[in-house]
Amino acid sequence: MGEIDYNKIRQKSRRSAILSLLGILIFISSLVYASISLNKNEKVIERQKYEVDSLLTIKESITDTLNQIISQLENTRRATRFITMGINHFHNRDYSKAVEAYNLALELDSLNPVVYDYKGYSLYRNKLYNEAINSFEKAIELDPSYTWGYYDLSLALWANGNQEEAIKTIEILVSIEPDFKNIIKNDGQFSKMMQHSEIKEIINN
Repeated sequence: MGEIDYNKIRQKSRRSAILSLLGILIFISSLVYASISLNKNEKVIERQKYEVDSLLTIKESITDTLNQIISQLENTRRATRFITMGINHFHNRDYSKAVEAYNLALELDSLNPVVYDYKGYSLYRNKLYNEAINSFEKAIELDPSYTWGYYDLSLALWANGNQEEAIKTIEILVSIEPDFKNIIKNDGQFSKMMQHSEIKEIINN
């Protein structure tokens, strides 16, 4: 029998151990890489999910806004029909029916200063001055630059005996739109008011 070469055995064992260790390290590295890749994928998926959710929220918001616009347009269309009815009743001097028609229009288009002005003028012509004043004031509240609201309000205030308020209203009117001085001069409804010295001064300056 030959002698056992323990050095060779030890070298083989060492190589086997090193190879086994390398295999374990490679396996561990692949696990680490897979874990890192998985985390990255999860983050990508999370980000994509967030983006999708954001887009869905935006879509819902746009849809709601479009539905509101469509609804408002439909209400405005229907309100226009009642406004036309009111104007026709007014020209027929049926001021009460005109007011009823304008009220129906306002149920559909409650933020329209023009309709409040039309309603107020029908009330004014029906000599319901307090109600007319309320309607004109609502028109001005909705649109502080709405000149015809001030114009008609001054008439109702004067007819109701509120001369000082009527004068203040005319001052505001001509400060917004000076061209109304000529309109007032040529409007017979203002003939009595034009006899008042303060109003004369406002209109002629």
